[in-house]
Amino acid sequence: MKKIIIPCVFLLLVFIVSSCSTQFVCSDGSVTDSPDNCQGADVQDNSDVVQADEVVGFPGGLMELIQKGQNVQSFTYDYKEISKPKEPTYPYKIYGSTVKRYLPVKTGILNQNELDVIISDRLSKTSLGYCESLKYCIKQGEIGSVDFSEYYVDTPFDWLDRIQRAEIETKNEELFGRGVWKVIANNGEFTIWIENYYGVPLKVSTVSETYEFRNPKFNTIKSNDVEFEEISS
Repeated sequence: MKKIIIPCVFLLLVFIVSSCSTQFVCSDGSVTDSPDNCQGADVQDNSDVVQADEVVGFPGGLMELIQKGQNVQSFTYDYKEISKPKEPTYPYKIYGSTVKRYLPVKTGILNQNELDVIISDRLSKTSLGYCESLKYCIKQGEIGSVDFSEYYVDTPFDWLDRIQRAEIETKNEELFGRGVWKVIANNGEFTIWIENYYGVPLKVSTVSETYEFRNPKFNTIKSNDVEFEEISS
């Protein structure tokens, strides 16, 4: 009996172990004894994601760079239209949606200027005129509302907002001592040179005009720097 019982017990254990082997359910509902057999069904095809990025029209990390530019809190620069070499540059200060533009001041005769500063809100599209210089203004202080369309000039952030799709021509140019990406926007509507760290444009060229944003400084001012300031000189 002992010689017969031992083989029977061994066979019974083998049967139990084999019948209790682990089973895996794949994502498609099929059952298998190894997860490796599910691999083909579970691997995601990311090619559509890449294609979607191309359809949007912002290749090579361009969208990420533009978003960085849109998140810059403050920016100061000197604005210049290249087609008007005799006109002076206009200093600009931007904090959030507030844009402070400095106008040329007549200094030949004292107290001859009505306006020397325009403060605009680029979201509400409203502008207020001020005269800050005690020495050169007829009257120092707020002048009142002025025509937004007459005094407002598109900022680098406005140009960023206009980009609907773009192609990167090169990532290896330099402008005003900073690395820039040269980008062709909206199927050639304009060319824009975007600073490669902060993501803010330093130059824009259309069919008829080229604009430069010289002496750029990023995140160096506070909100009170774009408010009215009394100047004794």
